[in-house]
Parts: sequence; structure tokens; C-alpha cells
Amino acid sequence: ASPEEEATYQALLDVPFTYRGEHSQTKNGQLVRIGLQKAIFSSPAAADVSVQQRIAKLEKKDQVSEDERREIQSLKSLALALRNVTPAAFNKYQSLLKLLKSSDFGWKKTDSEDRLVIFSERIETLKWLNDQLADDMKLKAGAVQILHGGMSDVEQQSIVEEFGKPESKLRVLLCSDVASEGINLHYLSHRLVHFDLPWSLMVFQQRNPSSKGISAFWKSSRKKTSRPTRTLATRPPS
Repeated sequence: ASPEEEATYQALLDVPFTYRGEHSQTKNGQLVRIGLQKAIFSSPAAADVSVQQRIAKLEKKDQVSEDERREIQSLKSLALALRNVTPAAFNKYQSLLKLLKSSDFGWKKTDSEDRLVIFSERIETLKWLNDQLADDMKLKAGAVQILHGGMSDVEQQSIVEEFGKPESKLRVLLCSDVASEGINLHYLSHRLVHFDLPWSLMVFQQRNPSSKGISAFWKSSRKKTSRPTRTLATRPPS
């Protein structure tokens, strides 16, 4: 993890989460911390949305306790720390760019028959990747598209069909786990990357059959005093 990511995770640990107006290390307020940890493991963008929602929920109360005021202040400090995690300081994203550009992975972004699927659990992470990847990978307009469960069935089907057309400009499909639920993406896609791992093993198993002919390798690392990092990438058999 980068120094900015370490500072962000420490800021999260420092938040005195409350439950029914009081801070407690053992009561349900700690469930909020777990939810934010999951968001941070996905992306700073996903975590920032969760932080802003928590702040708004506390601030709109008719009576805000002193413990809640302390939580709000700490959450605002966490939000500032999250914004310091730029793309260059976002270690997992930099690992993704390194993978996509590597000769070992061998992705040919200009090859119409070499499509890529990237999974994330968080829609905000998908939106962030959609904005960032096209520039950093120098992809042409229309080369990246998002597919998630908030879309109508008609929208989802249109995107899936476009992804399967050889003449389409679409090269990278950014998917939530809706694409693991009975949607076939294998027509021109033989590469799958898990930008973050689902917390359910069943969902993880469902993701892989969505794209045909893929083998996976999982890298899991944990540094002392560091936040846990979970990275999984997949590639076709050599």
C-alpha cells in the first residue's frame, strides 16, 4: 500500500463510530466501520460515497450528540485522506495498469477479438475506472462501457450484444456482479480481471464462467501494520 493509502486506513481506524448516539467499541456502530473497510478495499471513490452518506445521515438528525459530532469530524478527516489517494497513489489501480500493459498478460487492446472483462462489487468503483482507464490506457472513444444491476434489462442486453459484435468499438466491459448471474460474455472475451474480490465465494465462482477459457491466479498479501490487500487477476491458458 502507498503512504496515502496507509494514512487513509489509519484515519478509518481512528473514527469513533456511534450507535444510537453513543460511541462503543462493541455495539453495532462497528458494523459501519466494517462496511467502510469493504468500500476502501474496492476504491477510494467507493469509500468516499459511503463516508458522505454516513455524514449526511448523522447531520440530518434533529439532535446530534457529542459523540456523533466527534464521529462526523473524524469522518470529514477520513474524506480528506481519501481524496489524497490519487490514481498514482492507488496501488491496486497501478497494479491493474501494469498487468494490462504487460507482455505476460498479452492483451491486445486494438484486436477486436481480444475483449476484456473487469469485475468490481461497487458501482462507484466501476464509474471511477470508466473515467480513468480510457485515458491511462489510451483507449479510443467507446472502448469502455459499464454493466451493472441498476440498469434496465433492455440496457443490459444491449450492452451484452454490443460486446459480442466483432465490429464493435467496445474493448473493455466493467461489470458489477450482475454479469455473473446468467449473462454470457464469452463470445469475444477470454480475459477476466477481478479488480476486487467478492466477499461471497459463491459469487466469485459465478463470475468465472461468464467468460470462457479462463484460468486464474490469486495473489494475497498482508504486511505488518498495513491494511490487507487482495488482488486477483485472470488470464487465458498459455
